[in-house]
Amino acid sequence: MSKNAGPADDEKIYFDGNNNDNIGNMFTITPTYSTDKFSASINWQYMGERWANVGNAFQLPSFHSFDLNTSYKISEKIQVNFSINNILNTYGIMGWAAPGGFPAALDTQGFTKAMLDANPQAVYSTLPIMPRAYFLTLSYKF
Repeated sequence: MSKNAGPADDEKIYFDGNNNDNIGNMFTITPTYSTDKFSASINWQYMGERWANVGNAFQLPSFHSFDLNTSYKISEKIQVNFSINNILNTYGIMGWAAPGGFPAALDTQGFTKAMLDANPQAVYSTLPIMPRAYFLTLSYKF
């Protein structure tokens, strides 16, 4: 970190012993049922708690998300599909921006635990997973 031009007042910041940022336990389970004409699956995704930055200032929370996919073959040429993504409309956080407006918001790696403690009421922007969405598709095979 440099305060004045030149190396005279520079200081080194060490992150030895810290955990990597944005690395959490993740897994997906997708049970599926199908027959000749019908198929259905439910997709469960989990993202575990993970550090928000390399300085380990705070942790992003864990979350679960569920999707439903169904398909019905009406004939050899016509099929209908129905899907719901994020059934429970979970607000899962994938990323964030530091408080303080531009350009501070861009410097998530420079954000420290001391900054968090100094302003506990600060407002953070987050990058969430997609909200609930419904899809109905009719397909015709030529």
